[in-house]
Amino acid sequence: MKKLSSQFGFTITELIVAASITSLLFLGIMTFFVNSMAGNAMRQTKSDLLRGAQLSLDVITKDIRLSGNVETANTITDSNSPDAETTFGRGWESNQNTLILSRSAEDSNRNLLFIDSTRYVTEKDNIVYFVENGRLYKRTIAAEVESNRHKTSCPADQATNECPADVELAKNIQSFSLKYFDGMNNEVPPEQARSVEVKLVLSTKKFGKDITAEYTTRTVFRNE
Repeated sequence: MKKLSSQFGFTITELIVAASITSLLFLGIMTFFVNSMAGNAMRQTKSDLLRGAQLSLDVITKDIRLSGNVETANTITDSNSPDAETTFGRGWESNQNTLILSRSAEDSNRNLLFIDSTRYVTEKDNIVYFVENGRLYKRTIAAEVESNRHKTSCPADQATNECPADVELAKNIQSFSLKYFDGMNNEVPPEQARSVEVKLVLSTKKFGKDITAEYTTRTVFRNE
């Protein structure tokens, strides 16, 4: 009588082939998930940059609308202005990268403070927007008048209760650029502007790739 024999299981070759196929499938799935997660993270980063740019320009737009004009230089002394010692605190200048606004001063009830109420001439604060170390800041230079609810602000490392820190509006600034236009849509020097175009470009890296977002707005002065 012949003895039947049977073999169960896989050969080494079959195991190697199966393991290779499984590894390739696993690698493909992992690559898909990693790429998907990286894509989502980069889209979220770009969205965050756009939101940051929009919020920053919303603040600037509001201040432009509440201001009377652009100042060529700060009209109120600021001991922390550029070259403060040689310019006697008048070192800020409006240009393509710095904006100085003249905004009416207010008391704690938001009533306007007047120099001459019969002519509706108000006291003015200076509002300065500038970039330093890749960050966009708003500095207030308050008119030295009694009851002014605003205080002059300072760099963060010099801030006190009497001189609060400049407001940081955004970081990762690639560029902050300004253009000034008159009522006929001609580009003019800052002091002649009836509207201001502000362009903000933010940039950062994610997974070794540059991610950039830009936002542009143009605003007309509401007050004369």
